[in-house]
Amino acid sequence: MRPKENPMTVQLVPIQTGDGSYTFYNVHENIYFRSLQGAREEARYVFLEGTHLLAQKPDWQVLELGLGPGMNFLVTAEAFLDKQPGGCLRYHVVENAPLEAARLNQLHYSQWLKEPQLFELLKSVLEQAKTNSHCQAQFQNIELVLYHCSWDQVALPPKLKFQALYHDPFGPAANPEGWNQACFDWEAQALSETGILATYGAATAVRKAMAKAGLHLASRKGSGNKREMTLAAKNAEVLSDYNLLLREKYLK
Repeated sequence: MRPKENPMTVQLVPIQTGDGSYTFYNVHENIYFRSLQGAREEARYVFLEGTHLLAQKPDWQVLELGLGPGMNFLVTAEAFLDKQPGGCLRYHVVENAPLEAARLNQLHYSQWLKEPQLFELLKSVLEQAKTNSHCQAQFQNIELVLYHCSWDQVALPPKLKFQALYHDPFGPAANPEGWNQACFDWEAQALSETGILATYGAATAVRKAMAKAGLHLASRKGSGNKREMTLAAKNAEVLSDYNLLLREKYLK
């Protein structure tokens, strides 16, 4: 999720990152959308692997906060096609300022995507977002739903609980409403009992907001040069592969 800007006027510069994939640099905000050490690798390491999604069978349910250029979706959908050809991927994402679909051509996704239709699926919901707040498209057994609004305006299907929650808005300085307790309360309600929330953020204030939302916490080495990232869950046992954090420390 990005700071609310006019997507037609914001200046974005495509940048090649360390793993060969591309991301955008927002000139006005002085923000990179993904790690310069490797945009694709960060998406895979922090979110796909961090949530243990690859171990889920046969269906995957993912909720993302902050679509950006769609790297997390593309990495996840491609992994799903490789691992779970008989299941279903339901990918719901909240983005209050969607990018123009045509801009994504600058990121050269075709250089590494095995299934070009995944890129077309992503562009389809972005085109719909020009005139709609609820956008949906499907390819084979992959459903992509985009909510073009802020998280507090989203009414998720009440029976749909997510195994993986990708918390990926811009940082607290640029987007404070994406890192407060109310936001994590909303996400905790959407998370399944065995689901995992993953985020690149590791600030004490962020972890305090997560803990106050009733979540257990763990840390893991961050992607690239980043020292730490954070995992959260309703059930501490699902975080046993990571460095569990003392929840009481963040409730003081």
